[in-house]
Amino acid sequence: MKENQFDSVAPVYDTLVKLIFGKSLYKAQTHHLDIIEQGDKVLIVGGGTGQILKHKAFRKAESIDYVELSTKMIKRAQKHASGLHQVSFYQKDFFDHEGQYDLIVCNFFLDCLDEDHLTLAVRKLEEMLQPNGSLLVTDFRNTSNFSNRLLTSTMLLFFRVFSGLQAKTLHDIPKAIERKFVSDKMQEFKRGFIFSALYRPLN
Repeated sequence: MKENQFDSVAPVYDTLVKLIFGKSLYKAQTHHLDIIEQGDKVLIVGGGTGQILKHKAFRKAESIDYVELSTKMIKRAQKHASGLHQVSFYQKDFFDHEGQYDLIVCNFFLDCLDEDHLTLAVRKLEEMLQPNGSLLVTDFRNTSNFSNRLLTSTMLLFFRVFSGLQAKTLHDIPKAIERKFVSDKMQEFKRGFIFSALYRPLN
């Protein structure tokens, strides 16, 4: 099985998310979206089924490039993008995408990567972001809570079996990002298990 192929879980993904997390993931992903300004060029990386496209903040964007490797995830995302005529969908690997953006939204993507690819991804995000742009990352974070650690292990195993998940462990994503970015705002959810943060480039 190829790495990070989510076609097999696309039909049940939203159901699983709702069953395990309720509305917490959607709330986390949309918490900072009001940062979108009129005329912004937005990139969404690994957007999955595209639930966040229903948020009204995206209407202000001039363009939205939606990059997702899974064909079936994109088909579901297209349904959520009804009325957003400025969305362009790209079924491709993020590392093959090029462009310059005012805002990059990177939700529950970096946790899929091994340590080397995580470093490369952060570097590429920096290259694609305009000097005054913002990076919005929502993802999981390691905590000392036993139930969170158990859930992390279960999710990693599930997605490794059914999607060829590249990551074998949950890396310290904020630490990796802060090698290239400075955190402006951070909000925690589920007792710190989920974070949503806005970053700006170091330079």
